[in-house]
Amino acid sequence: MSKHTQKRSHHRPKVIVADSSGSSAISDLRWRDGVAYFTFARDGYSDSVEMSKSDFKEWADSGSLGGWYNENLG
Repeated sequence: MSKHTQKRSHHRPKVIVADSSGSSAISDLRWRDGVAYFTFARDGYSDSVEMSKSDFKEWADSGSLGGWYNENLG
């Protein structure tokens, strides 16, 4: 009788981090597993919202992280 050993995969979820260095409104913006996590620059308040990867990329590439937030989430 032979033993079958299943190889375990320790998969880490992919995290996408947006460049928020030019934003005065959002100090941190990242996405993982269908959720966008963001931190407001003014008061450090952090929140999250369910979001598709394509919507996150639109937000990250918008040129105005705070403006995109206000138009779509605020």
